[in-house]
Amino acid sequence: MVEEMLIARVHVHVKVLQVRGAQYKYRGHVVRFLRNVGRLFEELPVLPEELDIVLLRPPDMEEGPRFQQQFARDLRVRRSCLLTWLYYLQRHHPGYRDIVVRQDRLQRLPLDGSIVASIASQVADIPDGEVPQGPVEEAVEEDPSDADASAIPNLQVTDTELNALQSRLIHSTPDPERMADLEHMPPT
Repeated sequence: MVEEMLIARVHVHVKVLQVRGAQYKYRGHVVRFLRNVGRLFEELPVLPEELDIVLLRPPDMEEGPRFQQQFARDLRVRRSCLLTWLYYLQRHHPGYRDIVVRQDRLQRLPLDGSIVASIASQVADIPDGEVPQGPVEEAVEEDPSDADASAIPNLQVTDTELNALQSRLIHSTPDPERMADLEHMPPT
């Protein structure tokens, strides 16, 4: 999941991940806030602290091994894979031809490891006196990456992706030789 976000020029959602707690049974609920795209990244990869990801955790859960393990697979980064994909996209995808692959940013990423420590984490607000509803289930081993997904549209859009792209074209003249005609691209 996160590797795709690190090499994406445009991020079209904010991801909120909720950590399972000790006395509450959470399933790693994932919420995607659909929003207007306001920025195209010209320099890649994006750094973990620049990603729109927030980890919500219960107040009684410290950032220990259980917290780290829950998102280890989703937040795994392999630097060599990122570099390979960036160069591939730069060569074969018209939208990536003018990007700058920043080696200093790549060096800040792990060779092969989790970036969970670099992601913003927030203690979830749990109202006083709130107790779990229903019977307490016996603890069972679940796949830590098992997540529910939902989307929340952003109804306060101020600018559209089309406006951002038009503005970009107005402020810089595209090079027609670098603009690929997709119908006439040779097969790879």
